[in-house]
Amino acid sequence: MPFSLITTLVDILFPLHQTAARIRTLTEHKVTKFYDPKEIEHGHALMPFKKRTVRDLIHALKYQKDTHARYLLLRIIENYLSELAEDTYLFSPDRKIVLIPMPISKESMRERGFNQITFLFEKLELPENMEVNSNILKRVKNTKRQTKLPRKERLMNVAGSMEAKITEPKHLYIVVDDVTTTGSTLKETTRALTLAGACDVKTLAIAYA
Repeated sequence: MPFSLITTLVDILFPLHQTAARIRTLTEHKVTKFYDPKEIEHGHALMPFKKRTVRDLIHALKYQKDTHARYLLLRIIENYLSELAEDTYLFSPDRKIVLIPMPISKESMRERGFNQITFLFEKLELPENMEVNSNILKRVKNTKRQTKLPRKERLMNVAGSMEAKITEPKHLYIVVDDVTTTGSTLKETTRALTLAGACDVKTLAIAYA
C-alpha cells in the first residue's frame, strides 16, 4: 500500500491534533522565511515565537515529540551553527564548540518523558569541531514554571537552580533552549558555567517571545 494512502487512512481513523495537521503541510522553504535572528544576552534567538508557524513547531516538538517539526527546526539551527563553526575554527582550530541542551525540571520530565532539546539534537548533523553534551549542566533546585510568573520574579525563581561541571575551559559552550522571554533561565546557565571555569559561554534559543 502506498505511503500516502496509509497516511490518509491513519488520519481518518485517528484524527491528528490541529497543530500536527498544520505541521505536516510545512516545508523547509516555508519555515526558513521565519528565520530572523535577534541578539539576546550572550547569544541569539532565531525566530519570533509570535508567528503561529513557529509556535506550532515548538509545541509539536515539545509536547508531541513530532519528528517533522524536529526536521524543520534542525534546518534552521544547522544553518546558524555551520556559520558559527566556521568562524570558530578559523580563529581557533583546536577549539571545540560544545552544545548543551537546557536541562528540564523533574516535573516536566515526568509529564513528557523527554527533554525536547535532547530529542532535537538526536538528528543534528554536527561539524567536526562541535559536539553535544547533556551531562555538563544540571538543575539542582526545583523552580516554579517561568510562564506562570511575572517578569520581575523570573530571575529570582531560577537563581541558584543550575550547576555545571566542565573539563576544558577553553571550549566554547552554548546552552540551547526552545523559547526565551526575559532570558532569566539562560542567564542562570551562563552564571553556572562561568562559575565552573568556562571562559566563553553563549546562549541560543530557537525562538524569542
